[in-house]
Amino acid sequence: MKAWLDLTERRKFGEKIDSRDIRKHRNDVCRMSELLGEEIMIPTKGIIKKDISEFLLKMETEELDTKQLGLRQSKEEIIRRLTNCYLRDDRDS
Repeated sequence: MKAWLDLTERRKFGEKIDSRDIRKHRNDVCRMSELLGEEIMIPTKGIIKKDISEFLLKMETEELDTKQLGLRQSKEEIIRRLTNCYLRDDRDS
Protein backbone atom coordinates (compact mmCIF):
# COMPACT_ATOMS: atom_id res chain seq x y z
CA MET A 1 0.00 0.00 0.00
CA LYS A 2 2.78 2.40 0.95
CA ALA A 3 4.66 1.74 -2.29
CA TRP A 4 1.55 2.54 -4.33
CA LEU A 5 0.97 5.74 -2.35
CA ASP A 6 4.60 6.82 -2.72
CA LEU A 7 4.77 6.13 -6.45
CA THR A 8 1.48 7.87 -7.24
CA GLU A 9 2.54 10.90 -5.19
CA ARG A 10 5.96 11.10 -6.84
CA ARG A 11 4.38 10.81 -10.29
CA LYS A 12 1.89 13.55 -9.41
CA PHE A 13 4.83 15.87 -8.71
CA GLY A 14 6.44 15.17 -12.07
CA GLU A 15 8.84 12.34 -11.38
CA LYS A 16 8.99 9.85 -14.22
CA ILE A 17 7.36 6.71 -12.81
CA ASP A 18 6.24 3.84 -15.01
CA SER A 19 2.48 3.39 -14.64
CA ARG A 20 2.99 -0.38 -14.78
CA ASP A 21 4.95 -0.20 -11.52
CA ILE A 22 2.13 1.73 -9.88
CA ARG A 23 -0.50 -0.73 -11.12
CA LYS A 24 1.63 -3.69 -10.04
CA HIS A 25 1.69 -2.52 -6.42
CA ARG A 26 -2.06 -1.85 -6.39
CA ASN A 27 -2.83 -5.18 -8.01
CA ASP A 28 -0.55 -7.04 -5.59
CA VAL A 29 -2.47 -5.59 -2.64
CA CYS A 30 -5.76 -6.63 -4.23
CA ARG A 31 -4.52 -10.14 -4.95
CA MET A 32 -3.16 -10.60 -1.43
CA SER A 33 -6.43 -9.39 0.07
CA GLU A 34 -8.00 -12.66 -1.04
CA LEU A 35 -5.75 -14.45 1.45
CA LEU A 36 -7.33 -12.59 4.37
CA GLY A 37 -10.13 -14.40 6.15
CA GLU A 38 -13.11 -12.42 7.41
CA GLU A 39 -12.06 -13.08 11.01
CA ILE A 40 -8.52 -11.75 10.63
CA MET A 41 -7.88 -8.47 12.41
CA ILE A 42 -4.46 -6.83 12.36
CA PRO A 43 -4.31 -3.83 14.71
CA THR A 44 -2.65 -0.75 13.24
CA LYS A 45 -1.73 2.63 14.66
CA GLY A 46 -0.16 5.91 13.72
CA ILE A 47 1.36 6.43 10.29
CA ILE A 48 0.66 2.85 9.21
CA LYS A 49 -3.04 3.25 9.94
CA LYS A 50 -3.03 6.63 8.18
CA ASP A 51 -1.37 5.16 5.07
CA ILE A 52 -3.83 2.26 4.93
CA SER A 53 -6.77 4.66 5.31
CA GLU A 54 -5.39 6.88 2.55
CA PHE A 55 -4.81 3.91 0.23
CA LEU A 56 -8.36 2.62 0.75
CA LEU A 57 -9.87 6.07 0.25
CA LYS A 58 -7.99 6.54 -3.03
CA MET A 59 -8.90 3.02 -4.15
CA GLU A 60 -12.56 4.05 -4.16
CA THR A 61 -11.91 6.22 -7.24
CA GLU A 62 -9.48 3.84 -8.96
CA GLU A 63 -10.60 1.84 -11.97
CA LEU A 64 -9.97 -1.81 -11.27
CA ASP A 65 -11.05 -4.76 -13.41
CA THR A 66 -11.00 -7.53 -10.83
CA LYS A 67 -12.07 -10.18 -13.34
CA GLN A 68 -9.09 -9.34 -15.56
CA LEU A 69 -6.84 -9.82 -12.52
CA GLY A 70 -8.44 -13.19 -11.85
CA LEU A 71 -9.96 -12.06 -8.56
CA ARG A 72 -13.19 -13.46 -7.15
CA GLN A 73 -14.06 -10.26 -5.28
CA SER A 74 -15.28 -6.90 -6.51
CA LYS A 75 -13.27 -3.77 -5.80
CA GLU A 76 -15.81 -2.83 -3.14
CA GLU A 77 -15.40 -6.22 -1.44
CA ILE A 78 -11.62 -5.83 -1.48
CA ILE A 79 -11.88 -2.40 0.16
CA ARG A 80 -14.31 -3.75 2.77
CA ARG A 81 -12.09 -6.74 3.54
CA LEU A 82 -8.97 -4.60 3.94
CA THR A 83 -10.87 -2.10 6.07
CA ASN A 84 -12.19 -4.86 8.33
CA CYS A 85 -8.73 -6.38 8.65
CA TYR A 86 -6.59 -3.30 9.26
CA LEU A 87 -8.87 -0.48 10.39
CA ARG A 88 -11.48 -2.20 12.52
CA ASP A 89 -11.27 -0.91 16.06
CA ASP A 90 -11.34 -3.37 18.97
CA ARG A 91 -14.66 -1.80 19.99
CA ASP A 92 -16.16 -2.81 16.63
CA SER A 93 -15.73 -6.54 17.30
